[in-house]
Amino acid sequence: MGAGATGLPPGAAAGGHCLARAQAAQDADEQRADRRNDMRSLMMMGLLCGLAACGESVEQPAARDADAPESGAAAQVATLDEATRNSVFEKAIRASGAACPSVSGSGRVAIATGVKGWKAQCDNGSAHLIQILPDGTAKVTSRTY
Repeated sequence: MGAGATGLPPGAAAGGHCLARAQAAQDADEQRADRRNDMRSLMMMGLLCGLAACGESVEQPAARDADAPESGAAAQVATLDEATRNSVFEKAIRASGAACPSVSGSGRVAIATGVKGWKAQCDNGSAHLIQILPDGTAKVTSRTY
């Protein structure tokens, strides 16, 4: 059987090839459209995330609570006498890895805007800022002279 052996009229095989090419081109167009839509979605997500970041900063709520009474472990440390408080600070400073033979004095300071803490002076000349976190953990920031 010749060209009609498949049961298709002559030229139908060539038409099928053109149809396959047209389908491939249409599929490629759809893929490009999908990629454009994906890119638009990503750009919109980025824009929305950027706008969300323009809202209140994390520090603002702390600034509003600057005058709020302390609670938990921070309140307990505030009620300690100076000798006991200095001993607590010594242990916290040493646990942070900083050298502090003994704390010679401590006093209240604003560690950051709206963040209350303590400044501990060690007898070796180093000074440390200590913030008592709500869970009772002491956050120690050290500097040496």
